[in-house]
Amino acid sequence: MPSGTTREIRWFLEREHTQILRWFQSLPFESPEERVDYYLDLHKADVGAKYREGNIEIKQRLGTWSDGCLSPYHWGRFENYTKWSFALADAGAAHSLLHKNSDNWLPVSKSRQVAILHPVGDTLTTSPPGESIQSGCQVEYGRVAFCEQQWHTIAFEFFGPEFPELPESLARSILGDEPLDRDTSMGYAEFLMKQLEPPGIQ
Repeated sequence: MPSGTTREIRWFLEREHTQILRWFQSLPFESPEERVDYYLDLHKADVGAKYREGNIEIKQRLGTWSDGCLSPYHWGRFENYTKWSFALADAGAAHSLLHKNSDNWLPVSKSRQVAILHPVGDTLTTSPPGESIQSGCQVEYGRVAFCEQQWHTIAFEFFGPEFPELPESLARSILGDEPLDRDTSMGYAEFLMKQLEPPGIQ
């Protein structure tokens, strides 16, 4: 069964984004998270599969997605996704999956911070991850490392039965006026596919 439908806008950058880092540092809570996810190389831009902490997670980009912006400075792709998650029966299954087929699975190290924006009355309140929130927007800033490459990623992931509106003023308070553009905006599956393609194919 699908575990959820979301709308996401994400960027991958080769440099640190100082403004969003300052925004996370200004919050009254800390949300550091470090882990390694293993991505299955499907050679597809619209379907991603990964092993994460005992679960197989599949994420499919739906056919309806469009260009848009969070503010005049921050343009990208709004993509709709459906997600599924399956728990592996035991640790032996995970070991067999990853180590007997290691050439097919790409380890991706992630160090990220997450905060949840959610409606309270007529405003959006910021809360740490892990709280029970029906509808909101997960803000993510992370460092990503694989195959001796290092990147930074920024994402706004809207979830719940009704996606909240993100005011332009709030987006600019998080991202500042440093431009983000459509060329660096894509989901994980498309990003990894592009990075792993041999030179000259992209």
